[in-house]
Amino acid sequence: MSTLLGLYYWKQHKHRSLLPDGPPGWPVFGNALDIDTTQPHSSLMEWSRQYGDVYTINLMGQYVVVLSSAEAIHECFVTKSNEFAGRPQTFRYHYFLHHQPDVVLSNPDEQWYTAKKAMMQGLKMYGDGLQVLEDLTHDILKDFIFAIEDKKGVAFDILEDLHDAVTSIIATLIYGKQLSNDELRQLVTTDYQVSKVFASNGPGYELDMFPWLRFVSRKNFEDFKNATLAADKWFNGRVESHKEKYEESRMNGVLDYLIKVQKNAKHEGKADISDMSLENYTKNLLFAGMSTTSRALCALLLVWLNQPDVLEKVQTEIDNVIGQRLPRLSDRLSCPFTESMILELLRYISHAPLAIPHETTKDTEVQGYFIPKGTQIFPNLWTLHHSERYWKNPWQFIPERFLDKTGQLFPADHPLRKKLLPFGAGRRVCPGEALAKNRLFLFVACLAQKFNFLPEDESNIPTADPRSYSIGLPLCPARFKIRVLPRIE
Repeated sequence: MSTLLGLYYWKQHKHRSLLPDGPPGWPVFGNALDIDTTQPHSSLMEWSRQYGDVYTINLMGQYVVVLSSAEAIHECFVTKSNEFAGRPQTFRYHYFLHHQPDVVLSNPDEQWYTAKKAMMQGLKMYGDGLQVLEDLTHDILKDFIFAIEDKKGVAFDILEDLHDAVTSIIATLIYGKQLSNDELRQLVTTDYQVSKVFASNGPGYELDMFPWLRFVSRKNFEDFKNATLAADKWFNGRVESHKEKYEESRMNGVLDYLIKVQKNAKHEGKADISDMSLENYTKNLLFAGMSTTSRALCALLLVWLNQPDVLEKVQTEIDNVIGQRLPRLSDRLSCPFTESMILELLRYISHAPLAIPHETTKDTEVQGYFIPKGTQIFPNLWTLHHSERYWKNPWQFIPERFLDKTGQLFPADHPLRKKLLPFGAGRRVCPGEALAKNRLFLFVACLAQKFNFLPEDESNIPTADPRSYSIGLPLCPARFKIRVLPRIE
């Protein structure tokens, strides 16, 4: 036994000696005890000030390289995208996805490339697809507006209504039809459960490092298992039911495109794509979009409560460009202030502060540091998006930040916009990025066009500062109540 332990620690020390420097740790636990589990991204930001843009932490024997600068993250995401395209294969994700491939967490292979391409096509972010998204969103937005108006100015927690509307839009894009009220309620409840257990400090996070702890840490494992069972209950049978009504000549949703890819792969003798994989692809789209969009909109409302002048400027632009009709995606080009404000929101809140961890697929380098194959990589987007090196007054919400002197939006290749990476970049960029930005614009424009927003208590306005957010699947502002008043009677 002593010989095996000695060999283990020798290998660990040898691996560590190859990596960049970082904070010293405790025996066995490494740096795990020094990280603020309520805001791990803040702990990593502090260490970046001391140890630089590229450093290593030890999480109970698992060495992780943290990247904090625009240059290092761009090298990882874009310049050497293939070499950093892997994903750590963790217990929780394998258990949740039943050991079947998906798009977000699987390592890239032929099936992964095929599925991601089909998902992008199914999202229809070009051509006639934009009209489909508009028509769908308008129907759901009308219901959302009616529900908000029905509050009649009484303070309420708007997250539930936002979450329902966002979820309904994403689910309809996937399945080609709107969910029933019961289906919607069950899915939203499941999303809350899943978001909780997949937080970096959620129940069972220790299982990723020591899966055998599920036989010891029963409470945490039971919470995680119950969330998995809730998701299984909602998703099970949906792919099979959809396939019974599938017609290749009628593509009504993303799932139709994925089924088509599955059938073509089987016909062409390529890698078999199981129904469970199709289910996992739909899980990717739903769970990646529901909480992130609804929480981002809640964060924006907090900004508007604290900086009402920002809302007034958006309303002026919306009134001049759109008037009283429902917003269209083509309006984005004529609403530079609103677009800049949305980009600033994504920077300010950094809802996925450490992105999704990457893993090196071969021995490589980043910023001159040698990184062995199989090393976990944390892209610290929180530090990138709040570094004074790139952003003037990074803790202030400045909606004009992405506008030039004439009030026009910086182009996508502008140096400042290239440092804004809320959806990642390169091979692992979020496939739903365009959909998310379009969805945000339609919601933001509609909210500003129709309503004014007031705090429940004028003397106690809840903070908009993202440093107060709690960690979850996305960062989450504290729940709050808001008064919503129609602008036009």
